[in-house]
Amino acid sequence: MSTIKVDTVKNRSSAINLPNNFKIGGLSIIQGYTSSGSEPGSPSTGDFWWDSSNDKLYRYINSEFKQIAIAAATSIAWGGDRALVTSGSGVHIDYFDMTGTSNAADFGDLSGSSNSNDRGVSNTSRAIFTRNTSDSMDYVAIATPGNGTNFGNLIHTDRGQAPCSDGTYGVFGGGYGTINSSGGFQNSIFYVTIATPGNATDFGDRTVTGGYGSGAGNATRGLFFGVFTNTSPSTSNVIDYVTIASPGNATDFGDLSNPSGFNAAASDATRAVCATGLDSVASTIRNNIDYVTVANTGNATDFGDLTVAKEDSSACGNGTRIVFNGGSTGSNVNTVEYITVQTPGNATDLLDLTVACNRTTSCAGNAA
Repeated sequence: MSTIKVDTVKNRSSAINLPNNFKIGGLSIIQGYTSSGSEPGSPSTGDFWWDSSNDKLYRYINSEFKQIAIAAATSIAWGGDRALVTSGSGVHIDYFDMTGTSNAADFGDLSGSSNSNDRGVSNTSRAIFTRNTSDSMDYVAIATPGNGTNFGNLIHTDRGQAPCSDGTYGVFGGGYGTINSSGGFQNSIFYVTIATPGNATDFGDRTVTGGYGSGAGNATRGLFFGVFTNTSPSTSNVIDYVTIASPGNATDFGDLSNPSGFNAAASDATRAVCATGLDSVASTIRNNIDYVTVANTGNATDFGDLTVAKEDSSACGNGTRIVFNGGSTGSNVNTVEYITVQTPGNATDLLDLTVACNRTTSCAGNAA
């Protein structure tokens, strides 16, 4: 056996080029890397493959690609791979696996007769939906398709709240009130304990009065994005926030890139994104997606674009991927598109809901 010892290899004027590479046991120490939606051909041992269709990493070992699991680092207490989407104008709930491409299937029905502009929050096992034109909330077990069961009653608002969750509490900010002798747009915030059916409790107030914004956050902080009201201009780019475990009034966080209502937001453990929807100041529906780092107050940054400009969609996520569900381009759509939340870029079409619908609501959790 021969032994070669090298302390230092230098080239004073440029990088050292070793055209034949180093090999150990006949194998190159340099591994290939491919990013594609399908398995690359003719790989070598040790090569990496990023499956861009499913956001998974593989390495070629023993003549096959083996997945390198990273799920534990991306799990969140308010989401999971199974997405639930209400149909907007009715009581129907769809569900699908956001890591796959199979179209949505029927999950069950909410208990009300009309659920336009309902809102939802979740932990990994339970989803709670508010019900339009009613002071009731329904809940379902995310892993078990079936109809909704009464959870408790709301306060002040029955539609258009901006919802967020840390997995323990569900918080709803603003909205439009027609119940409990409190009509018109609201700035009130209320909350529920997701695991314990019961009535909502007062939390505090938003910095603005209005509804039809969206919410997202992390395990500590909840953010409310944008607002729609009947004043002029009717949409605002405000972002405000609360500490979810500490009831109190909201604080200014920063601004979205444009005035925004009927928008859609979701988050992983550190970053929240918002598809900004209706901009009434510019009299247009936008396709842009903004993002913020939840722990750091400040204005939003451009993330990318949806496949089409739309409003009245909704969003949820699994800690890696966020899906935007349904909405209106002027006509209702049934499309679901997705982004990888830590990788800014444009959204990609994923699958279809069972019906074309706007004013959707989305929650996510575990399938088992």
